[in-house]
Amino acid sequence: MNTPMVTDDDIGHAKLAAFWEQWGSWVIVGMVMILVGTAGGIGLRSYLDQAAMEGSNQYDQAVKLTSEDANRDNGVEALQRITVQGDDTYKLLSHLRLMSLAAKAGEVASVRTHAEEAAKLTNDAALMARLTIEQALTYLGDEPEKGLSLLKGVEPGIEDGYLNLTKGWLLSAAGKRDEALLAFSDARLKVNSGLTNLIDASEAAARAKQGVQQ
Repeated sequence: MNTPMVTDDDIGHAKLAAFWEQWGSWVIVGMVMILVGTAGGIGLRSYLDQAAMEGSNQYDQAVKLTSEDANRDNGVEALQRITVQGDDTYKLLSHLRLMSLAAKAGEVASVRTHAEEAAKLTNDAALMARLTIEQALTYLGDEPEKGLSLLKGVEPGIEDGYLNLTKGWLLSAAGKRDEALLAFSDARLKVNSGLTNLIDASEAAARAKQGVQQ
């Protein structure tokens, strides 16, 4: 019986696959949580100050329902209604909440949809940058070049750390290892130190593939 030959390229692919098996779910969920954050943390407090009290009550009730296992579906339906019928402030907040729920459920397409819709409802540069980064991240598994194209729309100087981290992942997925390593290096200088292990793992996976190509 002939034993199939295991090539260096196979090993490189295996290491990249192992990286995404370990970190992939965290990347989508964690980055949504980091990038979206709380309403106050992403410059939405001024929106809330102008919002109607009725809309606030409806939104708060919907969010409460999504926090209860038995009522989560009802909460999601309520948020979806607000995205259609509410004022722009609560449409935006509802899309952000639905995006977070979709990320936790591993529903990448829904994350993308809600990020796209939320971006249409704000002029806040930082929030728009975060939503664009999140949209780009959702293309990691199938169309990394499309994700990289989206990132070109993010203004320099806004969210540079997460921008470069996401760019590194997309470049790595697209087979551009040298550029990916440079992006990870840039990200290390900008992001929270709590992400160091993730950057280390990202760089190691990229180097594993780069090494078999040299």
